[in-house]
Amino acid sequence: MVIDHLQRKLREENVPFTLTSNDDLDYSFAVPILMLTTHLQNWKLIPVSPSMHDGKTHFEFGQQLKRVLHAEDHRIAVIASADLSHKLTKDSPGGASEEGPKFDAAILENAVANKPEPLFALPSEIIENASQCGYRPIMTLLGTLSEINLTSKQLCYETPFGVGYLTARYDIV
Repeated sequence: MVIDHLQRKLREENVPFTLTSNDDLDYSFAVPILMLTTHLQNWKLIPVSPSMHDGKTHFEFGQQLKRVLHAEDHRIAVIASADLSHKLTKDSPGGASEEGPKFDAAILENAVANKPEPLFALPSEIIENASQCGYRPIMTLLGTLSEINLTSKQLCYETPFGVGYLTARYDIV
């Protein structure tokens, strides 16, 4: 039902998107699903994967997604799951680059504080040369959180394999 509402609303607003069906999920969905559904029954999943559009487009998609989700009458969790930079240290999978730490610092400072504007202005060289896959999902999440009274908290940031991993929580108040 949510997917049908989402499809109809996004088509009405001429939002570019593609619905696909696939039995395989990206591994980045596995841990959030496990953590959320351990004590839940009758849950449904709508995995949303990013496109190659820019951060502003993903933010706007998140805003449109929010309008559809707020019209639903059941509990919904929105999760952005993706790695930050893969180029933080010489031992990182992509080796070291100066853009890797800059990217992670920008995400930590602005995404956790729910401030998307500085992330719109992040130079494309930093975004692309950080060898990350988190920018677009995070921008979509921030779009779903725009203009909502909330509190946010960084729960964890670690780099055990030279890859940035951030866990943050946003609570609607």
